[in-house]
Amino acid sequence: MVEYVKANEDIKVVIAYRVDRITRNFRDAVMIDDLVKNYDKEIHFVDDRLVINRKSYGRDIQDWDLKVFLGKQLINRPKEDTKKSADHKFIKGEWPGQALYGYKNVTLENKRKWIKPDGIKAEIVKKAYEWYSTGTISMLGIRKRVQEEFGIKEP
Repeated sequence: MVEYVKANEDIKVVIAYRVDRITRNFRDAVMIDDLVKNYDKEIHFVDDRLVINRKSYGRDIQDWDLKVFLGKQLINRPKEDTKKSADHKFIKGEWPGQALYGYKNVTLENKRKWIKPDGIKAEIVKKAYEWYSTGTISMLGIRKRVQEEFGIKEP
């Protein structure tokens, strides 16, 4: 989007819902600053009730900077929360998410969530690793062999 806006002089304004919708990290903020300072673009943040342009007052620039910082924290926080949640589930003896191919999610007698091998899918995974470990077959070859030996047809 930034490159497109730079290349089109007739675009004078970029509209975003909030600052955190257009800036996921500090590099994004620098690109938006560049649009404002070097390409004379105006950025409107509807929900934040904020407009940034070359003539913006210091308080608006400060508000922009603060919202960029807080937006980055909004991204970091879920990552941290997800890791904490997964660690907590492991400590409690639970599987923390969706089972990978070859396994299925189950609820144990103690009501805890776990995974167990999923029949034919587990066998496919086991065979694929065995074939791959020989070093004599490509991933494409493994795919073909799985299709042949397990009767899986192309989608």
